[in-house]
Parts: sequence; C-alpha cells; structure tokens
Amino acid sequence: MNKSINLVSNRNLQVERELLILKLVRVVAVSLLITISVVAISAFILSTQISLASIKQEENTTLSQISALHDKLTTYYLTKDRLTNISTILASRKDYGKPITAILQKVPEDLTLEGISIEKEALTISAFGTSLVSINKLIDDISLLGKENKVLSNVKLQSLVLDVKGNKYVVYLKGEAL
Repeated sequence: MNKSINLVSNRNLQVERELLILKLVRVVAVSLLITISVVAISAFILSTQISLASIKQEENTTLSQISALHDKLTTYYLTKDRLTNISTILASRKDYGKPITAILQKVPEDLTLEGISIEKEALTISAFGTSLVSINKLIDDISLLGKENKVLSNVKLQSLVLDVKGNKYVVYLKGEAL
C-alpha cells in the first residue's frame, strides 16, 4: 500500500476559521492604522500651514469691508431718495424765472428793487427811490404787464410811502404770477 495517502485529515476546521478571522482582523487593524495616520498627518500639516490668527484677521477684514459697503449703500440710497424727491418737487414747482426777469427789465435805473416775494401765486414787489417819476414809470410798466396777461395778472398798488428820514419813496405792488 501507499503510505503517502492519508485518508484522515489532520486539519481542524475550527482552527482554520480562527486563523482566517485573525488574518482579517489584522488586515482591518493595519488599514485603520494607516488611515488614521494619514488623517492625523494631514490635519497636522493643515494646522501648521493655516494659522488661526490669519483666519481671524481675514474674518475681521471681511467684516470691516462689509460694514464699509453697508455704509456706502445706505448713503447711496439716501442720496438717491433725496434726488428723487428734489426732482419731484422741481417738476411740480412753477418756474418764476420768466416773471421775475420781466419785472427786473421794467425797473428804472434810478430805482432800487428792495425785494420780490412769491407766496401762493401772489407776487409782491417792493422798490424805493427818490423820484416819483421813476416810481410812476415802474407802476405803469408793471400795470402794463398785468394788462397784457403775459407775466402777471390782476396787478394792484398795495402802498406808496414817503420815508422822510431816508428821503425816499417806497412802493409795493402785488400781482398774480402766470
């Protein structure tokens, strides 16, 4: 007979299973060890490359820039709102340049225009001078503007006063601006 043939197995299944499990545990342990080492080394390198102080500095810089931009944006919107309101007022406001220019052209040279006031379409003119002839010419010219209804309408003489101390005459005229 052949002595090399062994019909009885001297291998133990229980031992083989335990060896296989042990081998698997060793592979898992080594792979976990390598993974944890790589993660730890990467974290160390990152922490040395990026300092916490620089991150805080960048955060503060960014916050200050945002704050400055917020202030600029607030100023922009406030200015825009004011300009819009001014434009609305200017669009609805009546232009008194034409009546005032026409009145200034009618004032004789020896009279001084003391003031022009405009209140709710009513235009009041006050002038003074030493000559009644010049005052009469002013009254006639302003009245003519009222009769033509181009610049003024309903022109009235409010008062004509003699200032004895100043040796001058003061005239007040009132009309409705067109």
